[in-house]
Amino acid sequence: MATETHANEHQEGEESNEPAPAPDELGALEETLLAAILAALLAATTHADRATNTAEDAARRTALLADALLAAADHTPLLNTITTAIRRAARAGADRARNAAPPPPRDTTPTTPGPDDIHRFTEDLTPAANIRFILEDAARIALTLPADRLPAHVRHTAHRLHRELVTAIHKVANRAVAWYARIFGHDLVWTAKAGACPTCTDLSGTVVGTTAGFAHEGADPTVLDRVPPAHRWCRCTITPRPRTRRR
Repeated sequence: MATETHANEHQEGEESNEPAPAPDELGALEETLLAAILAALLAATTHADRATNTAEDAARRTALLADALLAAADHTPLLNTITTAIRRAARAGADRARNAAPPPPRDTTPTTPGPDDIHRFTEDLTPAANIRFILEDAARIALTLPADRLPAHVRHTAHRLHRELVTAIHKVANRAVAWYARIFGHDLVWTAKAGACPTCTDLSGTVVGTTAGFAHEGADPTVLDRVPPAHRWCRCTITPRPRTRRR
């Protein structure tokens, strides 16, 4: 299993098609999450960069690094930042939907998701558990790596954590858009970012009802759940489109 994990780690580290950050509130949340991740991994980074003079000292340094990775799973500022980012992502999605398709004049229907709505958007998401899994995996791998690979390993761990959380906030934001569309009986339109993957490019412009949801054989089935993202790092968006009334 260790060999397989090392191979996967190398392949993930070679990713070069990471999209540019979204130029909106979600982009700001991405930056906030990355800063929180780097702060949580500060001790691990310090141990990874520390020079050692003996094999015994090197082994102690690696053990301390692994412990620091495990401890990051309980880093309170990171966990608080995740909770806040998810809540803000839900409201950002609703704001996007409201701007794209404003409510009818004098309509008093609430269009900002409340705590119960946000709970429904997120009840199947387990970011804290996923973060813990990634950090436990990273700690286990660290104990098998030569010293010269430890700094890159910590950086790659930060990349994995960020990818997981970016995917989560975009999922929540798009679920909030779908929630808004259901309120007013709108359809949903998929929009891919510039330079998107073939799957997302193929989906871009697709219009579905909120009951049907989106599907594509090229999407990651563990990520796509009726609304974007279609895969990790996906920053595609959906917007509500009022249905055309037939005469």
